[in-house]
Amino acid sequence: VDLLDFMIEDERISVVKVYASWCITCKKFDVRYRKIANQFGDKYDERTGQISEMGSARFAEMQYDNPDNKEICDVMGVTEFPYILVFKGSKGKVDGFQCMPQKSQELVNKIRGYLAEDDDIIEQETKQQSSNDGGEVKFGKYDGKLWDQNAKKDVYNQWNPSQPRSTLNFNPFETFNGNSCDASGMYPGDPYYKEPFRGNVDYTTYLEEQANANERAAN
Repeated sequence: VDLLDFMIEDERISVVKVYASWCITCKKFDVRYRKIANQFGDKYDERTGQISEMGSARFAEMQYDNPDNKEICDVMGVTEFPYILVFKGSKGKVDGFQCMPQKSQELVNKIRGYLAEDDDIIEQETKQQSSNDGGEVKFGKYDGKLWDQNAKKDVYNQWNPSQPRSTLNFNPFETFNGNSCDASGMYPGDPYYKEPFRGNVDYTTYLEEQANANERAAN
């Protein structure tokens, strides 16, 4: 994995396992790491190899004794193996620790903790938006309308990530705990969440959505 690109290409929690080819413990930990990645990470279509469902976190791995990786690993403070690096988009590195196989639950707990923080941020921003609107939530542009790929693209193109998140300014493709948002940026469990009208999604539309998701991830 190109660590620098991986760090900044997505605002979701990003987890990187650093291992060494000679590390026996790393091989033992690998099975647990893959299970965790399957629990929280993106799901892939076995036939196409493309993302079929975006997860709440992203996962990758990097080999320490690869000459291309050693310098960046040293800069990141990797001294023991297997080692876990955690990144949060524009915030960069937010955590780093050795994770032995018997302590894999510690990684699960940390991921859940960061996801809970994200949920709290969304809740606070929603409450702030409600307060700014005099206690009334101003719903999104496509509230009550067809919430399809074209509508999401429109909202995405108008999204300004440098401004506070609101029901009128959000990334419609961002997910939390594996859930997609509604036409106002609300997630299931939020008191103002509205089940969006998605229309019929045929296989051609599905492939187009996946291609667009991969293009956004690549950029």
